[in-house]
Amino acid sequence: MATGKLWPLAAGMVLFRGGCWPRHHDTGATSDSGPRVLPRVEAVPYVAEELCVNYYRACARLDDGAVACWGRDIDAFELDVNANRMRCGNRVCVEQEDSGITCFDWDGSLEAEDMYTPPDDMLPFSDWWDSRMWVVGGCGIRSDQHAACWPTTLGWDKTVSGFATRGIAFTLPCLILLDTDGEIHSLFQGENCAGHDPKTDYKDSTYGLDVPPAGNDWQSVSGGAYHACALDSTGKATCWGPPPKDTLQPDPHLRFTQLDSADFDTCGVTTDGHISCWAPNDLDLPTDVPTTGGWVQVGVGPDRGCALDENGQITCFGDWEPSWSTLQDALRAR
Repeated sequence: MATGKLWPLAAGMVLFRGGCWPRHHDTGATSDSGPRVLPRVEAVPYVAEELCVNYYRACARLDDGAVACWGRDIDAFELDVNANRMRCGNRVCVEQEDSGITCFDWDGSLEAEDMYTPPDDMLPFSDWWDSRMWVVGGCGIRSDQHAACWPTTLGWDKTVSGFATRGIAFTLPCLILLDTDGEIHSLFQGENCAGHDPKTDYKDSTYGLDVPPAGNDWQSVSGGAYHACALDSTGKATCWGPPPKDTLQPDPHLRFTQLDSADFDTCGVTTDGHISCWAPNDLDLPTDVPTTGGWVQVGVGPDRGCALDENGQITCFGDWEPSWSTLQDALRAR
């Protein structure tokens, strides 16, 4: 099975099982004068404004407010919504113009369980994040700048509510919170991930995530399974987690505008619009990372990612299997 190939979603190619083929539709017709002539299936034009990647699945928020999703073990679909923000966690959740947040399962159906969606009395949020690492839930920043997390039955909700917050990221052992003073906190039921009950899944460790980098110049945070990264005001990225920590760091000369982290890998958009990815082990890195410029956002999963360019087009790279659906499939399902 072919894997690890760069596949532009807006170009004139589409991926089918077993390889890359021109975007044609086989009618079974033959010609006496030569090879079979196949009609062209045109790409559906689109302009995306935001993307998110959750392990083997991805979504794009389009300029008309619709949200299209594709990936492994799902039929590509488009949500008939008017979204101004979108997040991929254990569900795909969208915020619409009334500031309400609605979550959908990965078959495009409305999520019936309340635990995936913040209660109305928490809203509106100035920003919010759906957890990709934990079974349910997420966190947002309320109008008083303090954080609120859902479902409220989890122990970390009371801890984070005491912080005026700028950003939040999730890892498996800890919640990483960036406060409005620019300091980073690693939380569970207390500071430094206090109250976290190590489980076999975590190999009885917080992996060094309980000790975030010091300082008060941090601007954003990003969380993987066992590591986290932060950007300072110069765009320099610093990552922490399991030792040796130097294996977690990007090229120290690079500066970034945005980061996204997965299990072990992190990718970022540099200040000159390029994409750089790094991981402690080359096996965890996505392959075929685009080398061109003009990128504005990147989202990553294990060994794979997608990037949004300045023209609103999305290109995915790394270990996306050819048999998996694409953004174009979702757009044709309208």
